Amino acid sequence: MSDNTGLFPPPPSSSSYLSLKPSYLFPTQKSREEIANSNSPLPLNLLLLLLFHLAMAMAMAKFAAILILSLIALSMFETTVMAGNGRGGRNRNPYGPGSVNIYQCPSRCATRCGRTQYHKPCMFFCQKCCRKCLCVPPGYYGNKGVCPCYNNWKTKEGGPKCP
Repeated sequence: MSDNTGLFPPPPSSSSYLSLKPSYLFPTQKSREEIANSNSPLPLNLLLLLLFHLAMAMAMAKFAAILILSLIALSMFETTVMAGNGRGGRNRNPYGPGSVNIYQCPSRCATRCGRTQYHKPCMFFCQKCCRKCLCVPPGYYGNKGVCPCYNNWKTKEGGPKCP
């Protein structure tokens, strides 16, 4: 069994298991010089080791590139969200589109319809418009320009739907 034909390296001794670089994977300096000076192909174990390291380096480079690109994309998304909200998440126009939550519609419409003699129909249509447009113009009358949805919603006859 000790007949070694040179095709395979000898089995490692028990002390080589403790070293960080196993001697049977890495050629010595002498064999490196012999390889550099000769025209013979690289030993199979060295060739496989080089291919393994090349594949690992490429995989790590791809992973690093994907990680960096995903972080850049995530930071751009966060910047877009913050820019869309205006000043720190507050709306610039307190009466514009989206300035009212649905639960605020009754109180805003009570203010808008407070001085009309047709209080019930005004409240009905104002709340309907508020739920759709999420805004109620300021004041008791007019000022519909600050809420385009409220201003542009018309009846079948073409009259204003929202008070």
